[in-house]
Amino acid sequence: ETISIEGATSYEISFDEWSQTEEAYDVVRIYSSDYNVLEEFSGTNFPGINGNSKFIIPYDKFKFKFYSDGNLEYWGYSMTVSAVLPHSGWTCTAAPNVSLPFSESLLSE
Repeated sequence: ETISIEGATSYEISFDEWSQTEEAYDVVRIYSSDYNVLEEFSGTNFPGINGNSKFIIPYDKFKFKFYSDGNLEYWGYSMTVSAVLPHSGWTCTAAPNVSLPFSESLLSE
């Protein structure tokens, strides 16, 4: 899924405190718009929870994808994206509203 908000120069990513996936097997991967891997998160190692800072994406758009081996089921994840809009003096925060196949849902098992 591509995230692009008009006027954004960067983004801050954080996750719900309940976010948990199967470590190393169910992964949220963040990409630049040209598919270079920026970071990946799994287990309880998510930005914005458990003492982790928010993850900063220094681009005007980015992509993300959830990968799962479908073996074990945990709570999943809920991601919040905040766009930095420097010319407006404010930050736009929203949870991505996307419809994905069941195995790639934002709130997976």
